[in-house]
Amino acid sequence: MAQVQSPDRDFTNIPLDGDAAMNAKKKAPRRILHFSDGTLEEYSSDEENDQGQNQNNSTTDPHSLQWLPWIWYYLALTFTKTFSAADTCGEKLAWFFGITSPKYQSAIDEYYRAKSLEEKEKSEDTILQSVQTEESLTVTTAPQPSGPPPYVVTEPVPNKDYQQLDKY
Repeated sequence: MAQVQSPDRDFTNIPLDGDAAMNAKKKAPRRILHFSDGTLEEYSSDEENDQGQNQNNSTTDPHSLQWLPWIWYYLALTFTKTFSAADTCGEKLAWFFGITSPKYQSAIDEYYRAKSLEEKEKSEDTILQSVQTEESLTVTTAPQPSGPPPYVVTEPVPNKDYQQLDKY
């Protein structure tokens, strides 16, 4: 009997750098959830796979039901489909009207804006006060000239002798 070798069993081309592990079948995600800030891939574990095989997924055939279960089946089916449609429409309308943001987000934003303005005013006040104290320090620490100021007359003025004032 002649054996036919498959391409994955070709003994002339054996990968030695670990490519065999890469060629192994990748595990597909069980479901992919899409969010506004990214996606989430859920993988099923081996335990979940075993439980899924043990459970029978039996579907109900409405043609074989009696009247009361038949009515109940269609009521439940109608309710779930209507609820699903309303939920989807509600999400889309909420997104369209912009009511997906937190309820009091505007109050929170206003609080942080007022807080930042208050801190900015405090910092400006402290800067202004430091500049004023530096100016007052420079004025008070200015060197005093030695001797009398130039506008003070040190000699006594003679009484009512205005002609002698021209000397000065």
